Amino acid sequence: MSEQEAEDGKSAKKQSVMTLVMGLVLVTILAVGAGWFVATNLLQPQDVGRPGAKETQSKSKSEVKKAGKKDHEEGAESEPDGKAVTALHPIVVGLGRGQKTWLRIEMAVIAARSANLEEPQIKSRIASDIAAFLRNLTLDQISGPSGYLHLKEDLLDRARLSTEGKVDEVIITTLVVE
Repeated sequence: MSEQEAEDGKSAKKQSVMTLVMGLVLVTILAVGAGWFVATNLLQPQDVGRPGAKETQSKSKSEVKKAGKKDHEEGAESEPDGKAVTALHPIVVGLGRGQKTWLRIEMAVIAARSANLEEPQIKSRIASDIAAFLRNLTLDQISGPSGYLHLKEDLLDRARLSTEGKVDEVIITTLVVE
């Protein structure tokens, strides 16, 4: 092997390494550009053209947190269609007889504002009736998606019975079975 061939081999190696490095740099620049494009175009709020969207976007995070905390402390949130959401205290019961399974449920009820479910007597009556119902359930009855839906329907029936039909809907916020 002559010196000329050895130099040609080294320069070809250097050239192939430079080509590889340039390709990696180009792919990296393309990836950064694509990420920027996706972040700026796809992750924007979808309600830009909606009236009042700028007002919602202009509120600072602290204002939103303060408003949410105020509503949570009051226990009821007013809905625009004349409904009020009333959060009940968490209910903890043992499921079924002889089972060592515990259930903790946090829920809220939706009713007309005129129903006035904020009174402590009404809230405790709903909670005690639901607790009595839950004590008679077994884990098999509430497992799976259909069990959850049946539980939600049964809780709505119980809440309606406790309030003489004032409750329109039940929202299960947390359901933990141990």
